[in-house]
Amino acid sequence: MPLSPPLLATIAPHWSGTRLLVQQPPRTLLQATLRPNPQHPRALSTLLEALALWQGRSIRAALVADARCSGCAPALFLPWLDAPDAGPPLYTLELADPPSRLDPERPVSFRALARTLTREVTR
Repeated sequence: MPLSPPLLATIAPHWSGTRLLVQQPPRTLLQATLRPNPQHPRALSTLLEALALWQGRSIRAALVADARCSGCAPALFLPWLDAPDAGPPLYTLELADPPSRLDPERPVSFRALARTLTREVTR
């Protein structure tokens, strides 16, 4: 991978669908709503790797999940936080705090995800 600034990604599981936001600041490259839970153990890592390979940049990703996410089983995503292949050069994945006014009945908006992404990158 070339030494370019990383892409920034936010993954927010919710019972109605998992929100994915990928940015190459200052522009948004991808925003999508996927199934609530991954259907394969390597789904998240493969998705992040594919995006990194497609764009030719590493990815810094934040998983926005907490116990209030009833029905979305955020625990299904947590194994990737310490996965041995979850690191440079393709991607890093960290657990991020959800927006403070998160309503568990509604999915996180893409605008809130962008704010979370900005907050995580600047810490």
